[in-house]
Amino acid sequence: MYEDDSIVTLEKIVEALPKLTILAVQLHDTATKVISSKTVYELLKISHFSNLENLRLFNIPQCFDIDCFFKYIKKNKEIKSALDFSSEISDEYKKQLEAIVEEIVEKETHDYKVPWICFSGIDYTSFGKIKMLVSRQL
Repeated sequence: MYEDDSIVTLEKIVEALPKLTILAVQLHDTATKVISSKTVYELLKISHFSNLENLRLFNIPQCFDIDCFFKYIKKNKEIKSALDFSSEISDEYKKQLEAIVEEIVEKETHDYKVPWICFSGIDYTSFGKIKMLVSRQL
């Protein structure tokens, strides 16, 4: 938090830490103040964000632009990521996540680090496949 008790956004935290290589964030009830619909876009504008080796976000709100982030993962090819979404995401957002998970598990090979993705309602079989793909990368 800033001195005036306003919440520091995730992109401001990353921007202030140019040597950051690992970032793990457990979001709480302030999640939609830390992460917004513009967060991924703003993170990608930070030159040293591409140096992150490992990104773990827990309790992610549905305003997080998962499509944009997944495109980034496929381009970056080196970042390991674990994405655990809030139990309060909508069915529509779950469908977006399911489409990404389906794309991942249907491919036989990946030229990027497969992200660990978890959300309430994920298909058990797909979750197992994601888990297996991620464990192979370790």
